[in-house]
Amino acid sequence: MRKSWVLLGVVIAAPALAVATPASDFAPQPLPGTRASLDPYLAGSVIYDRVVPFAPTASTPGPRGTVQVRILKRASGTLDFYWRVTNDAGSTAPITTAQVRGFPQIGYDANWRIDGASGAAPQTIAGAINQNVWVLAFQFGQPIAPGQSSRFFFISSGYHSWVPDPHTSPRIRSPGTAGLDVPTPLPRP
Repeated sequence: MRKSWVLLGVVIAAPALAVATPASDFAPQPLPGTRASLDPYLAGSVIYDRVVPFAPTASTPGPRGTVQVRILKRASGTLDFYWRVTNDAGSTAPITTAQVRGFPQIGYDANWRIDGASGAAPQTIAGAINQNVWVLAFQFGQPIAPGQSSRFFFISSGYHSWVPDPHTSPRIRSPGTAGLDVPTPLPRP
């Protein structure tokens, strides 16, 4: 029997924790991880898959590596947006947060995949409005160390179409820090 939880800012059906993103900031909510055998709705066809490099600016320490951006289309026609971060072995910093910027400010299901590539998993998700942009932050309890990758983490949407991220590459939030803005294909109704 599936249970549903309503949490401040996030709604998700058990066993996957869904986070409903309110119109205001919300505190970190736990992400337990899920797999297709627990949530069959996760099945779909990959319609977009791209690996994008990132690096700090010249002479600035920080993480460097790649972000895999993937979009799955479910049988219902709705889209799920996935990311996987790899921190190169030569990086000078771990990655503790991956931010998704610019999604419409509504409720989503968010989690990470147990059944897939191994690596660090986000432990929580938090939301905030930053410079008039809705930001969802996947926070890794165990940072993605140099030479390691994350598991796939995702946002399920009720949208049927998308447009490319206006930024062509991931952005390190501040030089020398462990935060990363991931490329975000933007969902459209």
